[in-house]
Amino acid sequence: MEIRGIDLKEYIEGIDKPVIAYMCTYMPEEIILACSLHPMRIIPDEKGPDRSNAFLQAYVCPVGKGMLNWGLNHAPGNLKGVVVPHSCDTIQKLSDIWRINNISEFHHDLVLPVDLTRQYAKDYTVKILEKLLKALGDVGSPATDESLKLSISIMNKVRQRIRSLNRRDMGARQFFEISMQAMVMDKQEFLDYTEDI
Repeated sequence: MEIRGIDLKEYIEGIDKPVIAYMCTYMPEEIILACSLHPMRIIPDEKGPDRSNAFLQAYVCPVGKGMLNWGLNHAPGNLKGVVVPHSCDTIQKLSDIWRINNISEFHHDLVLPVDLTRQYAKDYTVKILEKLLKALGDVGSPATDESLKLSISIMNKVRQRIRSLNRRDMGARQFFEISMQAMVMDKQEFLDYTEDI
């Protein structure tokens, strides 16, 4: 896939640290960044052979099928792993397929609670995020308080940049492309790249 002149596979393969892909915005990228890893949202693949039909029914969500096709057809060589938030039936099935087919070395399911208003849900969320932080630290570098604060700061800047671009006079296609770049590019590089847009 190409976004505004950037070939995503080529770009990702040029990154000098292990890539951790994720399938849903429920994944807090800050945790991946804090462990010296590169977070990348899986962008559904619309090119290449449709290999997903061997694993999923034809009527399954096309976004989910596109993410599976990306993993089967275009996963970059530096893809170290995937984090799969428990978000919908299709994503849950993709998690099983991804794991069974060994598409990546590291695989982690992130089962977040549905109701965050109760104290036990908050306690549970802290525990599962700590578990994820440790697992990713074993893949990259263990997170520190400082690396977490820095990654939170960087991601807040990325989100603010996107919000500010949304208010500007640009077409929907350009805004969509920039949003996609934010989910794939190195975060500081994205901030530098979009500073004058």
